[in-house]
Amino acid sequence: MTRPDFDLRPFAPELLPQVAGLLRYLWSADVESNQRVFAWKYQDNPCLASAPGIVALLDGRVVGFRGYLVTSWSAAGSSDPIRILCPGDTCVDPSCRQWGLSVAMGKLASRHFAAEFPLFLNTTTTRPSLPGYRKLGFLPLASKGYYSAYRFVDLVRYIRAYSRRPSPTSRVRYGEERDFAVTGDPRAEQMATVARRQGEAWPGLQPLRTAELFHWRFRHPQRTYVFYYAYAGSELQGYVVLGLSPNLRRGYLLDFVDVDRVSVEALLRRILDRHEMDILSISTASLGSTAIDWRSLGFKEAGLLRRLERRRTGELPLLVRPVAADFDERAWIVAGLDTRDIRNWQYREMVSDAF
Repeated sequence: MTRPDFDLRPFAPELLPQVAGLLRYLWSADVESNQRVFAWKYQDNPCLASAPGIVALLDGRVVGFRGYLVTSWSAAGSSDPIRILCPGDTCVDPSCRQWGLSVAMGKLASRHFAAEFPLFLNTTTTRPSLPGYRKLGFLPLASKGYYSAYRFVDLVRYIRAYSRRPSPTSRVRYGEERDFAVTGDPRAEQMATVARRQGEAWPGLQPLRTAELFHWRFRHPQRTYVFYYAYAGSELQGYVVLGLSPNLRRGYLLDFVDVDRVSVEALLRRILDRHEMDILSISTASLGSTAIDWRSLGFKEAGLLRRLERRRTGELPLLVRPVAADFDERAWIVAGLDTRDIRNWQYREMVSDAF
């Protein structure tokens, strides 16, 4: 069979209705909902400075899309923000899936984005997509597995409720005390101030945490976030941001910052004592950039949940690669840091397009 004559090009806003329709194969059958998520993720992103993806057209109809979430990072060796592309949403019309469009769109992205962005950081690799990314030259950076804290009875409750259809009900208790607050919205300016103080002590790449970015990042139209704050008087000392699973029973640590480590550890103990989630999880890729004793808090590396998840999805990696189609050894060095070494990253799942 002769390969169709596909037209590959950067995404343009007038193609959004067609892309949203195509994304029903990846996101949902609700095209209007897809447009809202797309607008938040790609068009409202304050880090954005160019087209957010690549499309493939056949006879004027969109049959393929690859989205790239733009994330901003800071590093001691750079005075300007470092913008990194996170490849994520890749969708091809079922009638066109035998022609290698995913890889072809990825190659065009390398050529098109190379002048603006130094790196790709893939945070949402799947078993089917991993061979294609490896073919494009991506290298594993760290495991995407989780350390998790839970009681056995809570794990059983979580597993039983995992696939239930009724609308979930959150157990989170919002409110404010003298030195502690729980909200559903970011206190962005206060968070940015604490993050700036902590960031001065971290020598590697870390997510850029500004009030503008916080306001945008945690406004996803289909996600639920919970913010825990520790205060000394009226001054914020530290915070923890959780992204909740769709059934609201599992919390993922998307970001956490404090001035002296003590505030975050105290917050985590308090969160665990409240039993508002069946499971609390942190990406293993985030562990190396903290001094927190996760085991003393009850987080397990090799418990039953980890074994179940390995059986279900395997042990998939974060992936990294220079954006340029042709690159040499120097392309891996950003702000004087070897980006192939996870120890040079302060990775937090707030940069992942899975949340």
